[in-house]
Amino acid sequence: VADRAPDLSDQALLCDGPDGLPLRHTAAALLPLPAAQLLSSQPQLAAAACAAFEERTAQGLERAAAAQALHRNAPWTRVGVTLSRSAFARLSALRFAAPAAAKPPAALAAAAPASADLGAKLGLGLALLLLRGG
Repeated sequence: VADRAPDLSDQALLCDGPDGLPLRHTAAALLPLPAAQLLSSQPQLAAAACAAFEERTAQGLERAAAAQALHRNAPWTRVGVTLSRSAFARLSALRFAAPAAAKPPAALAAAAPASADLGAKLGLGLALLLLRGG
């Protein structure tokens, strides 16, 4: 809505950090279409999915992978995801062997490995959010 005053998150998108770089980073993530549509319509969920993935437990991860298996036959697509620079850096630095249900088809993953890795982490993070009801 154009006539409202910007909140802190709006200001953060406009400001540069102390090093002159933007505080936010947009990257491509390879996700099943339902997850991509969800992040496109509610981009604030990307930060929540990132946090959920970082706080994952082994049991939660198993349940999230099982939930993602429901989308196994869905088409995969690339979507732009905006995160804070620090959240993107933390998520990118995590070494993680994604379960089969969280991986895109091999040909897509080979063509865009960084997008596939980010998508696997965010997709599992979204599933974890849905499973815990938040």
